[in-house]
Amino acid sequence: MNLLLSKWPDLIINILGVLIGGLLAYVIAKWQITRQSKDKLKDDLKLLDNKYLKVCVEARDNRNTAEQLYKAIRDVGPEATLEEWHYFISIGNKLSFLYFHDILRSGLNNLLPDKVNDEMYTANEMAQNLYHYIQQCANHSFALRSIPNPKVGLNLPLENLKTYSKTVWDHLKYSVDVLYKHKDKESA
Repeated sequence: MNLLLSKWPDLIINILGVLIGGLLAYVIAKWQITRQSKDKLKDDLKLLDNKYLKVCVEARDNRNTAEQLYKAIRDVGPEATLEEWHYFISIGNKLSFLYFHDILRSGLNNLLPDKVNDEMYTANEMAQNLYHYIQQCANHSFALRSIPNPKVGLNLPLENLKTYSKTVWDHLKYSVDVLYKHKDKESA
């Protein structure tokens, strides 16, 4: 019994040493994890800045393409020739979606404000829809030319595309303004 009582202080010292060591290890690990999180966020923000700039340029280029398409259609008479339809398709082929999908795949778009993220998505969706609508209208026009009386409704696909390209162009002007305002605000 005396032996047990004499070892009691050593036991308490050992328990306190283990507790203090465990607490110290916990504090160091927590500090290290917090620092790694902050470093990762800092790296993610740098990467987001680079990717976001590319998305802004892509949206601007898509706006310019929609403008070019609208003006090309506007300058055509009431009916477009096959060559003009192929020209419209070639203009539509300049629309780009790569950088939007890149920022989406990275998940970095979640670090953007909701309004900017939504506008970025809408701009991309409208550009993609314009691309597909050009193809659809061209195919419709080609099909109308293959029927016996090609003059009936031949200008309908062209008029629809003209209206839609103007709508997309107008919205992309707004989208580009929103995207660049956010970029300028972040840079300041």
